[in-house]
Amino acid sequence: MVMRRLVSFIVGSSIVLSTLAAEEIPQSQEELVKNFAEIHQNLMAKVAVADMYYGCQLAKQDTRQDIESLETLILKTDRNTLGQQLIQCLGDDGIGSDSALNYGITGCFSDQTKHLNQEQQLKKMAQVEQAINTLGKEERQKSFTQCVNNQALLYLQIEN
Repeated sequence: MVMRRLVSFIVGSSIVLSTLAAEEIPQSQEELVKNFAEIHQNLMAKVAVADMYYGCQLAKQDTRQDIESLETLILKTDRNTLGQQLIQCLGDDGIGSDSALNYGITGCFSDQTKHLNQEQQLKKMAQVEQAINTLGKEERQKSFTQCVNNQALLYLQIEN
């Protein structure tokens, strides 16, 4: 008899809990989606600035050895510091300039090709440089946005 009451209590409790959980899932999913979108947008902005800064550094340095990795810039550098470094590197060019966009594309695709051997990476980066020189600003902007989006998704996985 005690066992029957215990089983009834457990079954009844689990039905109530599962009903409550089912009612809360949509709200939780909405919150997760909202939180993800906000985190992703913030990270995309930081990744874009890091890409521009990295590309600017590549263009102005004689050697890559003196440049922090993009991963370090994105994951460990404060966004305000990163922004100041970019402004300083750009000099008279603004963040919306063609130069900044081109640096961003170079930085982003450098990161996207880092897994390749040096010869393959040089070949891919030559293609990127050719695309930068032939595409209009709107197409380059689309390319950069897509590259940054893909990067941000990867770095979200690394951060978590």
